[in-house]
Amino acid sequence: MHSEVMTDGAVTLRNGTRMPCPGYGTYKLPDDDTTVRNVAGAIACGYRHIDCAAFYKNEKNVGLGIREGMRVAGCERDDLFITSKVWVSDRSYNGALESLNRSLNDLGLGYLDLLLIHWPADIHEHEDWERVNIDTWKAFTEMYGDGSVRAIGVSNFHPMHLEALMQTEVPPMVIR
Repeated sequence: MHSEVMTDGAVTLRNGTRMPCPGYGTYKLPDDDTTVRNVAGAIACGYRHIDCAAFYKNEKNVGLGIREGMRVAGCERDDLFITSKVWVSDRSYNGALESLNRSLNDLGLGYLDLLLIHWPADIHEHEDWERVNIDTWKAFTEMYGDGSVRAIGVSNFHPMHLEALMQTEVPPMVIR
């Protein structure tokens, strides 16, 4: 792993960004008030890292929960660390850019703290899987460069999927 565990329960990513641990996951939370209450309650109880994804189809209610949680906990956006992921159907340069914009809009946020490629493209889906991953990563590095995201990384990648990305000018800051 490319990070260092800190004594205050945070991890420092490759680019120096600090990620609070543990994070509150929103997978399988429904797209309704249940999610709003759960996310707000997590923030009120001290969670500062909220993990979501476009694939979970609940980011609008996660965003409402974030805002309610900040109100109840008396914290600001900068006190939180929000992670989202680009789904397989959006793996491409344009798809990744559009996915980030949808997530930011649905969450009601101006930036994400961490954006991950949720799953790599592979030979079972694409003959040119390496190019698909590189094109997606190019969009990620641009989003990182323009401040739309504070850190970028990958999820569910195997070493063969990482080889080309590790050779880029901005390698993944998180590999999980």
